[in-house]
Amino acid sequence: MNFINIKNNKNNKNKGFTLIELLVSICLFTIVLTIAFTALYSIMDANKKTKTVKSVVNNLNMAMESMTREIRVGYRYTCNSTTPATPGQDCVSPAPLFSFKTKDGQNAFFRYNDTEKIIERKIDGKENTPVTLTATDVIIDNLSFYVKGTASGDDLQPRVLILMKGHVEREGVNSEFNIQSTISQRKLAP
Repeated sequence: MNFINIKNNKNNKNKGFTLIELLVSICLFTIVLTIAFTALYSIMDANKKTKTVKSVVNNLNMAMESMTREIRVGYRYTCNSTTPATPGQDCVSPAPLFSFKTKDGQNAFFRYNDTEKIIERKIDGKENTPVTLTATDVIIDNLSFYVKGTASGDDLQPRVLILMKGHVEREGVNSEFNIQSTISQRKLAP
């Protein structure tokens, strides 16, 4: 029996980690930790970019929805003039300014302000100065309106094509966008 106890005591002395094993395990742990932190940082950066894109999409969606709703129920579509023409006027070349009569008969327009890189709206009788539709960190590089179907007797439903190009600069993230929307007049003008 004593012989077995002595043998077990010798085996117990050899159990444990050597210095080299300890250094290798610390190095492996450091490498795994570095990879994990790099992945976490990448995920946080992707989340930041996603929030920026979502903010831009929400702002542009609101601006486009506002423009679409007002144009759809308007009439006497005209380009390059703040006063709608009678009847409307087709625009076959791109125009940065679009005017129309609102459903209440007021003159209104949407325009691209190229000095401030924003979209503006003005409705006579409601606003004294144009109202900005886009946020300050949304930079509109180009806004063009095309109008077709406004001539009387052409039997075409009047429609407006809006082309918008721009980018957003927020928190070090630069995201570009291109939007196109076609709006048809709800009913033929009186």
